[in-house]
Amino acid sequence: MDKYILEIEKLSVSYKQGSYALKEISVSLEPNKVVSVIGLALAGKSTLLRSLNRLHEIYTGIRIEGRILFKGENIMNQPVIDIRKKIGMVFQNPNVFPNMSIYQNVLYGYRLNNISLSKAENDRIAEETLRETGLWDDVKDKLQSRPNILPHSLQQQICIARALALQPEILLMDNPTAQLQPAYINVVEDMIYRLRDKMTVIIATQNLSQAARISDYTLFLEDGELIEFGDTSQLFWSPADKRTERFIMSQS
Repeated sequence: MDKYILEIEKLSVSYKQGSYALKEISVSLEPNKVVSVIGLALAGKSTLLRSLNRLHEIYTGIRIEGRILFKGENIMNQPVIDIRKKIGMVFQNPNVFPNMSIYQNVLYGYRLNNISLSKAENDRIAEETLRETGLWDDVKDKLQSRPNILPHSLQQQICIARALALQPEILLMDNPTAQLQPAYINVVEDMIYRLRDKMTVIIATQNLSQAARISDYTLFLEDGELIEFGDTSQLFWSPADKRTERFIMSQS
């Protein structure tokens, strides 16, 4: 097994000339860990996650420098559809497909990638994924209904289930619990904690208590720069950089 599942080497992202959203980020991540990315709004958290999923390619005028290695291979040299199967993404706002059933939403990744499975296999994947996200009891009798009948919190869990159905090796989550009710936040956090047995999870969060609860490692960004990366307990209780200490104190 490779020591690192993801190696980011001097990654810089600019949306316009002379203005950088990320500035020479370098960090290596081990497999089967939960990594929290913290920082103020516009620190570069979402930009970092989108770069790892190559989502910036849908926009024009964005300049990306540096390398991102997934299991030793540069993701820019691989078909983007293959990268997005291996590195899934969940956004802050639930983006369910209202013209599809709950069942079709969960399995959409297979349809998108032209992967044909038997009905029995589709049923198994749908049930296992919905159980993993804590949704099965809520939706097992509504699988053919449209997801927009569900509360906002459950729609977000449908999106998480859709990302997990393809069994990615890395799951990126951009503030996935920011708009959820406390009971559902606990469900998602418990799920993230368990997922480290199967994959690496990278979660951008503005909730420092959440980062402290669920992550093995924490990465602190400020104005697009990597200030500190390390073991979560050490970073929160004995940060190496005064800027990290100031940020944590300001948010407590």
